[in-house]
Amino acid sequence: MRVLHLPRSIGANAYNLSVGERKNGIDSKVMIYDLSMYSSGADFVIKYSKNKKILYAIKAILFCIKSKNKYDVFHYNYGTAVIHTRKKWLFGLDVKFFRKANKVIAVTYQGGDSRQADYCLKNYETTFYTEEIVKAEKANDEMKRFRISFFDRYADMIYSTNPDLLNILPERAKFRPYTKLQPDEWEPCYSDYNKDKTVILHAPTRTHIKGTEYVDAAVARLKEEGYQIEYLMLQNIPNAEVIEYYKKADLVVDQLLIGWYGGFAVECMALGKPVMCYIRESDMKYIPDEMNRDMPIIRVTKDSLYEQMKYYLDHKEELNEIAKKSRQYVEKWHDPEKIAKEIIEDYKKVMESKK
Repeated sequence: MRVLHLPRSIGANAYNLSVGERKNGIDSKVMIYDLSMYSSGADFVIKYSKNKKILYAIKAILFCIKSKNKYDVFHYNYGTAVIHTRKKWLFGLDVKFFRKANKVIAVTYQGGDSRQADYCLKNYETTFYTEEIVKAEKANDEMKRFRISFFDRYADMIYSTNPDLLNILPERAKFRPYTKLQPDEWEPCYSDYNKDKTVILHAPTRTHIKGTEYVDAAVARLKEEGYQIEYLMLQNIPNAEVIEYYKKADLVVDQLLIGWYGGFAVECMALGKPVMCYIRESDMKYIPDEMNRDMPIIRVTKDSLYEQMKYYLDHKEELNEIAKKSRQYVEKWHDPEKIAKEIIEDYKKVMESKK
């Protein structure tokens, strides 16, 4: 079996799933079009530039033509295609091409590729979306719905790394955990909770989405009350450098408005760091019951964050146990080799049905 992941690797999920597939004996490769300081590896890069769309299209089409007979499975990531124009009649020509060639088509959604402002504001009590954002995102929401419908028509398998997306994806879509990292490459770095000062870490890509204002307020209030805190709020730091900051953390705050933890939380848990995060309980029906029971994340809301932080600053001995469970959780639920094994079985079933 030969697998090609394309055309993006947001949060390194595609790349590490590919590595997991290789560990299971599968010939798996990754092609991406977006290079950034957050990129984590790929076998092929066809760089996309808004100023050179025609050149990208030519290179991408030639690559797809050459790839048709080299791979059995084409696994799309971040809910998009190699031909990712907003022109609906052009979008996904590569997907149609591979489908016509009787190839296995899979797609994974990861968040911003499918999460819709109007749905979230209407259906969730806690969300970062506002009426103003809904108006601004109207065209994007419509495009997301079109692309979801497109892949529902052409993809054999649909996955989501975020349970809330299963509220809006086709019913046949399946939850799969993040494949953010290789656990054996991340050495735990447990904190000494006997020290006086506690390092609290928060690393938002976009502050309004992660609820940073509530983290700032809780930390400021605790400092005023005399708690010895060092607050690390990180932004725009390359992958190669950011891990050293993670290692300094004693307590991590992920997000307070989305409803599920992100790749950042997985990295911190792999290092043995306790993580606080808002988990939307109504979405837990989409993940395995055992995973829900095992989850070591300290579940908070924007309104309970201060009280929860204060409790654990007063009971730091409890953070030791959460730290160990966090590392174990990543090894059990976020190991790409284990996740790949299940996805490979899905590939095989579809391949068999196409014979």
